[in-house]
Amino acid sequence: MAIVQSSGSVFFSRPGMLDVMCKFSGLAAFPYDRLKCGVEFGGWGYSGLYQGLEPFEDGYFYYPLTSQESTSGSSYQEYSIAAIEASLHDNFYDCCPNEPWPIVKYIVTLNRADYYYTLSFVLPGILITMLSFAVFYGML
Repeated sequence: MAIVQSSGSVFFSRPGMLDVMCKFSGLAAFPYDRLKCGVEFGGWGYSGLYQGLEPFEDGYFYYPLTSQESTSGSSYQEYSIAAIEASLHDNFYDCCPNEPWPIVKYIVTLNRADYYYTLSFVLPGILITMLSFAVFYGML
């Protein structure tokens, strides 16, 4: 179902899920890292002359389902959303130089929940290292 406003703009939303494979940047400081993922959305069959892509006022609309439905969400989440940036670009191709092809680019920044990794990997590594030095201390 589409929502048509008196200004002529049309909002069309449909249910669905997109699985995005990201080329993450920021993995060097694992598990205390901030990951960035870039995603682009654009028209495939219609140029900007026939469809207009426009992000919301802030670039996105975050609708937290966990506060609306009691069964949605999960009890453990590995990442939290730190920031979302949205920008709109027009591409022009050689085949049709007078037709803009709009692309909405999102850059999502994620914070990793480091508590689990600290307890599972970092703390045991420190304790084992200290224990290995304790063997040399006992030889004195």
